[in-house]
Amino acid sequence: MSHVFSSSRDEQAKLLDDSLQAVKVQAFQMKRCVDNERLLDGLKHCSTMLNELRTSSLTPKNYYELYLATFDALQYLIGALRAAHVTGRHHLADLYELVQYAGNIVPRLYLMITIGSAYMSLAGPPSADGAHGSDSDEAIPVREVMMDMLEMTRGVQHPTRGLFLRYYLSQMTKDYLPLDGVDGPEGNLDDSTHFILTNFVEMNKLWVRLQHQGLSRDKERREAERRDLRTLVGSNLLRLASLTGVPRVTYESDILPRLLSQVVSCRDTLAQEYLMEALVQAFSDEWHLATVGQLMEAISGLGPKVSIKTIVIPLVDRISAYAARRREELEKAQAAEPEEQSDDRNDAAFEAGLSVESDAAPESIDAPSEKDQTRDTPPCGKPESVQSEPEDNNAGDILNEVTENDSVDEITAGVANASLDDAVSDNNDGSDKGSSDIAPEKDADSDVASEKDADSDIASENEAIDDVASEVEIKAKAPRSELDGLASLFGSFWEHVSNLIEARPDLPLHDAVAICASMLRLSLACNPQPLEPVDSVLVFVRAQLRARDLSPGAHNPATANQLLSLLLGPLRAYVNPLRVLELDNYASLL
Repeated sequence: MSHVFSSSRDEQAKLLDDSLQAVKVQAFQMKRCVDNERLLDGLKHCSTMLNELRTSSLTPKNYYELYLATFDALQYLIGALRAAHVTGRHHLADLYELVQYAGNIVPRLYLMITIGSAYMSLAGPPSADGAHGSDSDEAIPVREVMMDMLEMTRGVQHPTRGLFLRYYLSQMTKDYLPLDGVDGPEGNLDDSTHFILTNFVEMNKLWVRLQHQGLSRDKERREAERRDLRTLVGSNLLRLASLTGVPRVTYESDILPRLLSQVVSCRDTLAQEYLMEALVQAFSDEWHLATVGQLMEAISGLGPKVSIKTIVIPLVDRISAYAARRREELEKAQAAEPEEQSDDRNDAAFEAGLSVESDAAPESIDAPSEKDQTRDTPPCGKPESVQSEPEDNNAGDILNEVTENDSVDEITAGVANASLDDAVSDNNDGSDKGSSDIAPEKDADSDVASEKDADSDIASENEAIDDVASEVEIKAKAPRSELDGLASLFGSFWEHVSNLIEARPDLPLHDAVAICASMLRLSLACNPQPLEPVDSVLVFVRAQLRARDLSPGAHNPATANQLLSLLLGPLRAYVNPLRVLELDNYASLL
């Protein structure tokens, strides 16, 4: 590959144009065969088109343009492959085995990845064109296809060709990786994690090997080309961070240690610096807070030429923004607590009062009582005309309505019923006299029962109010406890960062001061009230300045600028700038 970097710009342009023209012709032939339902002929033209990716004459930047042209052409083939499987004309498992007989390994692997990803897509949710498997009961061996493609790509060890081949594998399978936790032929989340991590490790190795290709005089050009290709490797970190359902415990114990081990072991300055920056940006703030010890330990093991400042400061700034944002949310929630507590108590009392009223409602609303039924029942022997008329509370009215032919017994029965009606009416109207005349014992029992019911209702009401009050109190304690956690966040973080600075004596002084300035901003973001965290940073900076007073960078302008930024932090954060006078070590740094 030595002649690649030494070739002129005109030669590279001519080689690229010839390759792009060949790709265009073969892509046209492939589409025409696919449209005429000649899929096997289309695969032959596709294989011829992919032969252009076997070249070693193009620079990585020009090879990337050739890769994009072939990638666009292959997208047309994927839809035809799904349609052929759904209609039953060709089974994708058979085509996956068929393309393995291609003569050259590069076209063979590109075709295998294309067909394999189309086959994997049939196991997941329907795609945009509604494609599913031809047989709904067919179990797609997603895990087997994934691992087979991952192992087969090891056959290409050329740095440029292998890097783009694995990037194509990552692109084509990103939407079809299994995310379930159930073990089966379709695969699970652990298989997807292993797939991405393995692909990342192999891509990073190829990317690092790219620096050793060509002549030594072209080293700067190779480094520039490698810098342009870094996003291919970093895309694996984004794929890994976008996996849904990954627990934090798995990230702490499995994913992050493998990532950090690969970054530290590669011993390449560009790779270590970029991959650590990408790792900080890819994963969430909560996960960084839980793994700050592992991150700082890995950073301390990076190469001496790696810029530690460009890794630590973005990490601390992200945590500072998260702490400030979270503290503002918790303070707002805590300020709204008294009003919410009173509203919750009033709502609980109102709901409990409604329940007491509903329990105390008379049963006669739904069904008439025995007394009402007795009242509605007409007397024996009474004429229908008398039964249909409304009854009076006066027995004399009934006597007037009785005819001369009525017997004495009937008259007596009518008088007795009239007296009973009077008693029932007086009892319903709240008359104590009528109730005492009819059934005093029953009324006494009912009064005792109603008093017991009222006491139980009051007790249940108080219990409901107490339950709601306890729930409100628990909710009120949550923001306060989280605020206390944010206040203690700086202490643990600062311990790791200070140990990192002390473990790297080769770290330039202005970089150390810049890191301390970012930690001071973190302290103010977590809790600006206490002075001890800010003063601890100032004490550490003062000790570093004294220890490195004779170092070459102790008095350069970069150190002075970073020290000025450090001292301006408290002045901008405090409401009263004169509060900096309460800091014991602030004046000593002026």
